[in-house]
Parts: sequence; C-alpha cells; structure tokens
Amino acid sequence: MSWTVGADTCEQGAWDELVQRRGCVYQGWDFAACLQEGLGQRIVHLCAVDDAGAVGAALPLAVIRSPLFGRFAVSLPVSDHAGLVHDDEEARDALLDALPSVLEKEGIDWIELRHFADSLPELSLPFSEHKITLELTLPSSSDELWSSLKAKVRNLVRKGEKADLVYRQEGAEFLDTFYRIYARNLRDLGTPCYPRAFFAALLHRFPQAARIHLATLGEGGPVTAVGLTLRDGARQQIPFAASLSEYRRHSPNMFLYWKMLDDAIGGGSEVFDFGRSTRDSGTHRFKRQWGAVERPLRWHYVLAPGKRMPELRVDSPKYQLAERVWKHLPVAVATAVGTRLVRYLP
Repeated sequence: MSWTVGADTCEQGAWDELVQRRGCVYQGWDFAACLQEGLGQRIVHLCAVDDAGAVGAALPLAVIRSPLFGRFAVSLPVSDHAGLVHDDEEARDALLDALPSVLEKEGIDWIELRHFADSLPELSLPFSEHKITLELTLPSSSDELWSSLKAKVRNLVRKGEKADLVYRQEGAEFLDTFYRIYARNLRDLGTPCYPRAFFAALLHRFPQAARIHLATLGEGGPVTAVGLTLRDGARQQIPFAASLSEYRRHSPNMFLYWKMLDDAIGGGSEVFDFGRSTRDSGTHRFKRQWGAVERPLRWHYVLAPGKRMPELRVDSPKYQLAERVWKHLPVAVATAVGTRLVRYLP
C-alpha cells in the first residue's frame, strides 16, 4: 500500500477517528483549535493517507517563530505526549520520512515530537528525557485510596477540612475566578501565564471533559486553590492548578487534590495524570506523596542540517534570572506581558 503525506489534506472527522482509536485528547482537532484560538499559534495537520483516503498516521504541529528561541515546531505546546499517532507502521514511517521536507518548507530549525518513552521506543531520532509525568492508577473506591495514603498526607487533608474549606466543581461559569488565582500564582512562581482566551476555548470545546475545581474558605468565602482537569476516556488529567500563599496554613492544595481524586474515582476514571515535572523538584515530591509513579517522557527531535538539539532548560542561569525578575512584577503587568510571550514558547 502506498501512502501520501501532506499538510492539512484530511478532514477533521477522519483525523479524529484515528485519534479516538489510537491517540489522546491533545492530538485531536479540537485541542489544536484551542491553541489557535487561545494562543494564536498556527497548527499544521500533517497526515499520511492511503489511496482510498484513509488516514494511517497523523501529527499535529504548532509552527512557532519565536524572538527568544528561533524557528521551530512542536507537537504540541501545553501537552506532554501529543506527538505522532498511527495505526499503520508504513504510514508512520512515511510521515516521519517527510519531516525533513517540512523543516525546509517551513524554514524552521527543529521539530519536537512529544511522546511517552514507552510509546515509540524504536524511533531512531535524537531525544531528551529530562521531563517525566506522574500517574496514579485509581482504586475502585475513595476509601481504598484514603487507606493507602500516608498519615502525613491524610492529616494535611484533614487540616483543610478543619479550616472549613469547601469544594466546588463547575464549568465555564468559574472561569474568571479560576483565572484570577491562576494568573497571580504564575506571577508568584516567576512564570508567564496562558491567556484567558485559551481556557475559554478549552471549556467551550470540551464542555463535559474540562472542569474547574475550587476550594473556598467557607461557603462563599475567598478562593484558596483552583484546578482545571481534562478527562480523556478513563484518564483524568490535571494540566493546571494554582493556590494562594496566604492560605497555605490551611493546606488548600492537599484538600483540593484529595477532592479531585475522589471526584475522578466517582466518575469512573482509572488513571489520574498529575502532569509533567522535573525529577526531585517540589512539584515532583508533591505528586509522589499521593502514590503516583513516574512515567518517563521522551521528546524526539528532527533537526535541520547543522542544527543541534535545543537546550531549553528552566534551570539554566538565564532562566533563573528571568524568573526572579518576573516575581517582582505587578500581577497585571506580568499577566499582560506573559500572555503575549507564552505563544512563542515551546
């Protein structure tokens, strides 16, 4: 069978049918639309199609021309594992063989393909494994999960309960509240935040799968912590979470994560994906205490002739300096600048 590889040559329905069979929510057409609508990024839908028009392999690419990092493409920003999806090895190979021509056509220096390390281990491309995701296989009941937690974790959850923290879960109606806490928390961490329009697009395109979670101090009281989850079949993911430092003594993060785990179990989820971290970081330790286990991420690179793998490590001195400066900006300034800057980040 012969395969023809092209950009934007297949319909959304055929693309999403393949993703539904073999991929994840981040590889679907709607998530790419969120990046386009919310970040203003240009998405190329690269696919391998047979003579009958069936899609055997697909790769969504965000093509970015960044004043900071140069010209490149990523599959995909925000996600951890939205790389190549396929159900035919010949189609996969045909698509991979076409990537050098994509580099030339787009005038870019490298393409980053984000995968789990165990999903395409045979790819003979340079790769990085400096990031991991953490996953928790959920038991059949919340009581079983509670019993498995260490006493310290349970005590911190109870601390939130004793402080009269209240849990709520809703959709787009909580967006403004979520975004206010998220933007401030990202400023405090020294990190640019995504635009409100990106989250609005997520909630609009995934009205059932995307949910906002809040922990408030009493009924109608101040919001102490927020989370946004995205359900993908039996997999519950939390790509965004934030809390306010002035309420840290009440353990709102612990309280909220317990409630989200309880909600995931009640909703029939089988895996809770805590999202990516750097090993031995504070977020890594936070996720491990819930019993989550590491799953390595392997990000493959297709390089233009003479180009080296990018080194976009946040622990480099120049990024640490930028982080320290960012933390001292007013929230409104950090938000306004960050939402313009983040579209150029991988």
